[in-house]
Amino acid sequence: AALQDCLFEQHGGDLSRLLPDAQALIQIWRLDADMYSGGFLQYFCNRGKQNLRQVQNILKHIGAQRSLAILKENEALIAPLQHDNRIKKLWDIPLYLEDHLNADQLARLDTLDAEYWANPDDRQVLCCHAYPSLMQPFLAQCGALPNPA
Repeated sequence: AALQDCLFEQHGGDLSRLLPDAQALIQIWRLDADMYSGGFLQYFCNRGKQNLRQVQNILKHIGAQRSLAILKENEALIAPLQHDNRIKKLWDIPLYLEDHLNADQLARLDTLDAEYWANPDDRQVLCCHAYPSLMQPFLAQCGALPNPA
């Protein structure tokens, strides 16, 4: 997270001011932060459908196929809630899950979170391989690499 923190400090937390590769790295970092903190529902309710689409494209690009499949299955599970008129904001979704999902589906949400937490694709390593030109300069600038003498 040191690299992501450094990127944010340099640009005042404004994702749009970062280069596309840096934006992708931050998107994965945000995904992981929310997923590890509260699971898919926390990510989706914090970030929304547009960010979900962006991160799905990034996961596809870096080759994180299992993580991508987990997100897609989670999204499919909560899809029935999109037509519930009681939902006014994303954080209303958890309030009405039990009205739309059966016990097996609710349990599947938990199972999918656990599968994601196991990091089946090693997302951070895939990011390093997908964006090598980004990693080296930022690691050096942020002090994460030794200064060559």
